[in-house]
Parts: sequence; structure tokens; C-alpha cells
Amino acid sequence: NAKFLWKRIPSQAKVENPELAHIWGVGKAMWQRDFPAVYTALNATQWTDNVAEIMKAVHQEVVRRATQLVCRAYTSVSINTAAALVGTTSEAITQQKGWQVDGNMVSPPDPSPPAPTLTSSEEQLSKLTDFVSFLEN
Repeated sequence: NAKFLWKRIPSQAKVENPELAHIWGVGKAMWQRDFPAVYTALNATQWTDNVAEIMKAVHQEVVRRATQLVCRAYTSVSINTAAALVGTTSEAITQQKGWQVDGNMVSPPDPSPPAPTLTSSEEQLSKLTDFVSFLEN
């Protein structure tokens, strides 16, 4: 369980690698779904070369998921709240994202529907066989 990861890491490793505490701060904020804290933790640290690319990818993925969440959850939301959730400024949310602005409220676009997954006939037959077999036993 990732919740107790910090407790399982040996104290020696925590002392030898202070960057580990910053990584844990990012992970803890993600676990608590505190998006502003995630962005603060990601931007507050000068990451080493071997961690910087990973943290950049984490930042991009958190922004992508937060944007999807805002688009699914809100028809209109205050600009400041949306900017905090997406990790950007109020001005950037209207310029870069192209969201509709009405006073201090912003309307995110409707989320794009997920692409339908295509399964082969063999996969469908296999799933059906497994299901029928389960019901018989």
C-alpha cells in the first residue's frame, strides 16, 4: 500500500537522499488529491537530472487529469478555482485552454467521449465462455 511507503523506506535512505522527501511530498499531495499542493511541491524543488524528466511527466499527467476532471465536474466554475485545480494562472486558463469566460466564471468545454474500444470476436467469445462457465459452476 502506497499510504505506508514512507514508513517502509529505511531511515538511512531518507538521510542519504534528501530529494526523496520532496518526491514523497508530491506523492502525498497526489494521494490527498490536493492539486494546488501537487503543483507547489513539483515547482518548489530543483530536481536532479535523473528525476527531472520523471517529475515533468508527472506534472503533465496531473495537469491533463485535472483538466479532464474540471471539464467533467463543472459546467461553470470561478476562474481562480479552475486555475488552481489545473495549475495555471487565471489569464492562461482563458487564453491557452480557450474556455468561455463570463465575468469571473469560466465554462469548460464538454469532455470528449472516450474512444470506443474494439475487441475481436475471439476475445468476445472467450469472455462469454468464461462467463457461462462461471455461471455453470
